[in-house]
Amino acid sequence: MQHYNHEEYVSTIESIFSDLSIGELSIEAKSNQLRRYTEIVCRRLLDISNKKPLILSIAKKDLQDRGYNEEFFQNALSVITKDQKQYAHTQKPMLLTNDLLEEKIDALFTIYGYLFYRFFLKHEFGKNPDILTAFSILPPIIRYKTLSRLFEFTPNNTMVIDKLVLAILKAFDAEYALEWIEKNKELLMMLVIIQELPMGLPALQNNMYNICMEKAYQMKRNYKHPYTTFQEAKRYYNEHGIVQGESEEVIEFNSLMEFVYTGH
Repeated sequence: MQHYNHEEYVSTIESIFSDLSIGELSIEAKSNQLRRYTEIVCRRLLDISNKKPLILSIAKKDLQDRGYNEEFFQNALSVITKDQKQYAHTQKPMLLTNDLLEEKIDALFTIYGYLFYRFFLKHEFGKNPDILTAFSILPPIIRYKTLSRLFEFTPNNTMVIDKLVLAILKAFDAEYALEWIEKNKELLMMLVIIQELPMGLPALQNNMYNICMEKAYQMKRNYKHPYTTFQEAKRYYNEHGIVQGESEEVIEFNSLMEFVYTGH
């Protein structure tokens, strides 16, 4: 049986993102390229080689049958293919809008977040500090989309909460983060952690609500994120994002990071 081979798609992915970066390229053409890339994502999830044809509508059903049936993921796939057929015909000519293209790009970010969400369902978030550091190199919006779903699945994981608040701060702003903290205040107040203090001082007990509020206000006062886009993040990834080790978890994570950064 022939399996998905990432090397066979590197040139195609690079070409797709090269086209997407061209300002003069039509919205319709960019939409088609996003669809092509989504097909490659589906091939990776379904482990389908380039020797076998893939129809995205059928692949969506196959993904559901394989357990990739979370509603937010399936919805993102639907957005990528949204109204695709009617734009390809002339009986009722319609034009894609910038708003719809932005919606499709956001759906792609959701799909990226889903890939990491699935990884961390299998490998506990925060257990491997090197993977946690490398994950933090991803653009904030991808981290937000990953962590917001992980929070729904594991609401008592304090590491998820800590990194989610940071992702909200960096992807959006402090006001949104403060709103999120207040919305989840009851849960955060119940999550008590031990904070080690320097100079032999006794350890301090604190709850996640206070910790998150303090972090939000600190970031609001004096933080500037060094990058927000994939292109900016890739330099950090090349320097610090490849995790050392030969465990199944590390190999799987490095493979996912390589896939996500290809072409950017």
